[in-house]
Amino acid sequence: MKMEYILIKKEEFKIHKEKNNTIYEVVPSSFKLIKDNFENVEIKELKNNTDAIVRSNWEGNFYSNQIKAYFSIKQYSKQKLSYLTIYIKGSNNINEMELIDTTVNKIMSNYYIIITSYDSISEFYCNKIYNKLNKFERKLRELLFDIYTFHYGINYYDQKFSVNLKEKVKTDKSIYSESKSVEKVKQALYELTYNDIIDLLFTPKWLNEDEKNKEKLIETIHNENLSQLELIKVIEDIKPKSDWERLFLPYTGEMINFQEIIDELRELRNRVAHCKFFRKQHYDKCLDILRIANKEINKALKEVMKIDFQKLNAEYTNNQLHNSIEMLKKSLRDLGKSMSEMIYNSTKQVISAAQLSITNTIKESLNNLKIPTINSSMLNYKYTKTIIKGVKCCRNKRYLKKKN
Repeated sequence: MKMEYILIKKEEFKIHKEKNNTIYEVVPSSFKLIKDNFENVEIKELKNNTDAIVRSNWEGNFYSNQIKAYFSIKQYSKQKLSYLTIYIKGSNNINEMELIDTTVNKIMSNYYIIITSYDSISEFYCNKIYNKLNKFERKLRELLFDIYTFHYGINYYDQKFSVNLKEKVKTDKSIYSESKSVEKVKQALYELTYNDIIDLLFTPKWLNEDEKNKEKLIETIHNENLSQLELIKVIEDIKPKSDWERLFLPYTGEMINFQEIIDELRELRNRVAHCKFFRKQHYDKCLDILRIANKEINKALKEVMKIDFQKLNAEYTNNQLHNSIEMLKKSLRDLGKSMSEMIYNSTKQVISAAQLSITNTIKESLNNLKIPTINSSMLNYKYTKTIIKGVKCCRNKRYLKKKN
């Protein structure tokens, strides 16, 4: 294990005031501070005549609780810098390395600005916690995939990801196997950071179904006499809800401060992911949070796996069948209405066409009919003869009647 430090001298002298006297204390070298504060220090100076800017170059060893540590110091005139390296053989002496690091910072902070340029202590704890963070995060994504796909199927990405989240989803080209749109469905939840997951799960949203519930509430208030408490409960239920409230809690049940747990893990995980300071206190805190988080996520996964998917699927199928039948009935009604209108319009057109055809035929027949020409003299003669014949007939009838 190795720790490396850059030591920048704050000033050449430390000034102390004692009564009326001013005391100037020469800032001790890092080598002297090591020699004065560790046990059994052995040191040798390395000569380097070729490097003009190197003021001194030392290496040696010391003991801390019977553990042998090795160190080297290079002091430079430029920028008043010193480079201190301390290392211990083996990887099981983390406690001793922590003690040495604490001592170095304590004895030198009065005179030097101490920059840790290589931190094997943080490396040790990051490596130790990483597998635990990795496992929890994968179980969290498993829960997200299970719930979102069950409720929305292939549409979970389009329906639940905001525009901002969609812009962050970049599929991994190295594992492309299908179209980009399909790969986004497969990989979207892997692309989210902890901040994105918190946004996705815990941001309240107003959906179309909430709008429908609001309309139902208006009808309920109008049609039913609700008590004040009943009215308050109904109104409280109709509000923007997060996906966590809407989709997860019905199956997982209440989870202890889960949003706070995720947020705390986010901060600690970022330290690990970006190789920041991650010491024992961070490791212990992360471990405590993960114990709670794993307990909750395991419980949630167990509850989700206990869901009677077959029953829910049957209910969903029945609802879909009912909706399909209603749609079919409506379609048949619309089709019957359309057919009646079509038959009526067709019959009307046929009758109109037949009437027009008959009319045209009659007109054509009448036009083709030949009527003989009758002159006026013949017409007058026949008319007069008919009248005379009629008068004679009437006279004979009266004569016969009188005779009888």
